[in-house]
This record gives sequence, C-alpha cells and structure tokens, in this order.
Amino acid sequence: MGFARTKNSQHYAATVEDYWLSLLYKQLVGPRVLAVHVAGLQQKPRPGRVIRDKLRIYAHCTSYHNPNYVRGSITLYIINLHRSRKKIKLVGTLRDKLVHQYVLQPYGQEGLHSRSMQLNGQLLTMVDDGSLPHLKPRPLRPGRTLVIPPLTMSFYVVKNVNALACRYR
Repeated sequence: MGFARTKNSQHYAATVEDYWLSLLYKQLVGPRVLAVHVAGLQQKPRPGRVIRDKLRIYAHCTSYHNPNYVRGSITLYIINLHRSRKKIKLVGTLRDKLVHQYVLQPYGQEGLHSRSMQLNGQLLTMVDDGSLPHLKPRPLRPGRTLVIPPLTMSFYVVKNVNALACRYR
C-alpha cells in the first residue's frame, strides 16, 4: 500500500487501489470500537450458506482529528461482498440523524480489476499540484435506508449522535 512520486514530475500515482480506502479510513474512523447488532444477520446460517461473511458491518467512534464531525459521532463501515445491493435501516437514536455517505467502488469496465476508484460516483485522482482531493460525502436525510451497492466498501458517518463512548478520548 502506498503511492509513488515520480522523479521527473509532481505527479503522484496510486500504486495500490487500497490507498483511497486507507485514506478514508484514517480520516473517518477513530480508535474506539463499538458493538454492532444487525437484525437478520445474527442467526446461525444454514449449512452451505454463508451470510455474515458477505456483509461485514463495523462501528467506531468517528475520528477526533476530523474537523468536520463533532465528538459523539459514529462511523459505520460496511463491506458488501454480495453481487447485489443490500439495504440497512438504522434504528433507535441513529434513525433520526443526518448521515454522510462515502461509497468506494472500482471505476471503469474492469470492475474489481480496475486500478482506479470512485467515491460516490466521482473518479478519485490527485489534484494537479500533487495534493489530496477533498473527499466529499453524500448527505443522506435522517431516516433514509442505507443502500450498499454490490462489491463495495462504504463508510457512513452518523452525525451528532452524542454517543457517550465517543465523547471523550
């Protein structure tokens, strides 16, 4: 994982697609891990059917170093290895909060073999001066069902939850 700077230019090239994933992870995910309960995925799968391994859901306190989010916000990150989209409905205190969506997908015809990534449908590239682009979220209105596209890694920041575990370092 990483990126390389060519000697003859200011051009930075992502050497591994995981660079963008690592960058988003570092900007959004804090060190404190939270418990996740997903109705419908907690039961034991029938033999020959792997349910939990194809939809992985994790929750952390949002990074304290991100100035766009106040302490107490929660970041969910979801890996959808299914070949179809999946829907998740937030409940309880999370249901009525604004959510910022960051969906990473391969860009182009190559699918999972692509060397380029897109965030919320926009191709990710370095800015002309070699600096990082602004990773802009897609705001989702409170109460909206999260739709996770197939074969993606997604981050969802649930803003201003005021989660006790996330208010203090």
